[in-house]
Amino acid sequence: MAYRGSALKKKVAKTRGGICERCKENNYAILQIHHKKEKHKGGSEELENLELLCPNCHVTHHLGRSLWRF
Repeated sequence: MAYRGSALKKKVAKTRGGICERCKENNYAILQIHHKKEKHKGGSEELENLELLCPNCHVTHHLGRSLWRF
């Protein structure tokens, strides 16, 4: 079944505890859906292809580094 937007996020959050799967950030409002195999490369919206990530972990994955400076 295909989900869109917030419905997809809620579905993933329900199965993953509603936190970032990498750093454990628990601010649900900022969490994003990451496709492990990109949609344009044939990836699906099935739960096993999705990850719930905070923006920092999401950009770190795609750019290979964090944009945050401490």
